[in-house]
Amino acid sequence: MKRVAIARTLYGATLLLAPNLLIGAVSSREASGASVTVARILGARHLMQALTLERSASRLWLGVGAAVDGLHSLSMVALAALSGGYRRPAAYDAVFAGLLALSGIREVQNAR
Repeated sequence: MKRVAIARTLYGATLLLAPNLLIGAVSSREASGASVTVARILGARHLMQALTLERSASRLWLGVGAAVDGLHSLSMVALAALSGGYRRPAAYDAVFAGLLALSGIREVQNAR
């Protein structure tokens, strides 16, 4: 398993199993029920994406994964711009998703 896949798996598992830990670490406010639910959904998505890319790392799936991460990053940038209370967690998630997207693009370029 590649380092990026390991990072994605750990991040996804933490979001799914202990969302308050991450939300509390980067937010100045207590996690709401809605933010915990969204974090768990995103955690499940990260785990499914890590599993899918680990099992079938074709150029197509790597490209789809990079696109999903890029769109997620853009949505978090929008949330950070529009939501004062969740600006920091959204910004952190935008950066992480952006790095995953760039990593995916690099993997597509290096795939056979």
